[in-house]
Amino acid sequence: AFGLAFQIADDLLDVDDPADADGGRATFVSLLGADGARARAEELSREAVAALSTFDSRADPLRAAAGFAVSRRR
Repeated sequence: AFGLAFQIADDLLDVDDPADADGGRATFVSLLGADGARARAEELSREAVAALSTFDSRADPLRAAAGFAVSRRR
């Protein structure tokens, strides 16, 4: 879930950067639209955090990474 959320967020960032044009490749943004892709990335981030619920605070860096994956600006 974390890796897919990160990839979708990367696709969203690429939309805003012409230097990273998709070259006609299928991306989550082209498949779901920007809003749909953003919603799916956020859902996957929540799933990743939920998967860590049985772990104690030692998993906090992974929880933070899941949040960062969808909130990063580059």
